[in-house]
Amino acid sequence: MKSNIFLTTLLTAAISLSATSIYALADGEVYPENFDAKLTFTSLNDFAIDGEKFAFADGNYIFVYENGKLAKTEGELSHAVKSIDFFDGELLFKDSTDEVYRYFDGEVEKYQGEYEFITTTSATVEDYYYYFNDNGLNVLNLATALSTSLGSEFNALKCYDNCVYAVKNNALYKIEGAEASELEFVYDDYSSANSILRAGFDQAFSNTQEVSFKKIAGGAYITEIDLSETDGDYFVAKDTKTANDGTVALLVASYGNASIVAFGGKSYITLSDNLAAVEFTPTSADKQFGNTNLLVGVYSTPFMRESTKVATLTVGDAVKILGAYKSDVLDAEYYLVEYGNEGAQGFIAKNFITPNDFSAEENGFESVGDEPVYDNEIKTVVIVLTIILLVFAVIIYVLYVALSNKTKHKASSDEENIEIIK
Repeated sequence: MKSNIFLTTLLTAAISLSATSIYALADGEVYPENFDAKLTFTSLNDFAIDGEKFAFADGNYIFVYENGKLAKTEGELSHAVKSIDFFDGELLFKDSTDEVYRYFDGEVEKYQGEYEFITTTSATVEDYYYYFNDNGLNVLNLATALSTSLGSEFNALKCYDNCVYAVKNNALYKIEGAEASELEFVYDDYSSANSILRAGFDQAFSNTQEVSFKKIAGGAYITEIDLSETDGDYFVAKDTKTANDGTVALLVASYGNASIVAFGGKSYITLSDNLAAVEFTPTSADKQFGNTNLLVGVYSTPFMRESTKVATLTVGDAVKILGAYKSDVLDAEYYLVEYGNEGAQGFIAKNFITPNDFSAEENGFESVGDEPVYDNEIKTVVIVLTIILLVFAVIIYVLYVALSNKTKHKASSDEENIEIIK
């Protein structure tokens, strides 16, 4: 019967229970230089090796490490794992109840066959003989007959591919000759990406900046963050991955050692040192002036998100168009505009602007940012009311003529009827 226990690759999740971060942020740093973490154990009972794959029985958990990637049982097993081994490419283990299970295709299930976990008490590799006695683990040089004690802390002696390994103080050691060296298992732990502070970037978001495109170094760490969220002390982080070589992105904002960039409709944070400048020249707009055709946001950079919004304009607000920005990297074509009484600048998607050939002043009003104030407003109202009154007068006249003709026609019909009666 299968158990609902899975091994999950830890590319985006941390194993806080048995992980020690190697890199720590220094003062002024926002984004880590790397995401290296060292696998540590609290109760390492046994281990197994199959080529580049290492399996560990740590209390009620199983860890599998291979080429910098780490997996573990998603939940705590019901009983502590006593023994573990690889058999025909499958991972088998025995718990404290002496039940045998196997890990296969992402699941843990009871093993239906028979398997004997062998406890190794001695091993011979080339000219060295390794054995346990009352003093612990010892190594005998068969060529010189010299015996050396490696200490009483060692246990779980095993030999794989003509190499000897053993456990000491919850760590795995490789023993060559009479020398034992601790093995380190370093993997990517992206949990620190979940605690990237917004402070500093919020100020950068509020200032309209010159448009700049950057090329991201191939293999650089980038973490997707959600700029549509503005609440909280930390960015909402999603997936962390490495950038493809030659990726070009829009620079959204920079602070400390980090920069936020955007491409493919998403925003990412990365180290500023990973970015190289890309030449870009904005084009001139066809028209110098325009009006908003919707309730629209103004943004500090050509990337429409709540975090980058600096103002909101209503329908009909006048703007001065300073430049046009079009690129495959951008999610739309943008205008850099000047708006409001104080000449503030920002970016608005081109589709939200109706260009024209005249400025706000030439059109008889002054733009103030929220809504236009017309100098000839009263005259316009009077003209409109006059036109409406004239239309009503024409309608009344037409109705009067129609009714008069109908009355005359009826009187004529009555006179004809009287003549007939006579």
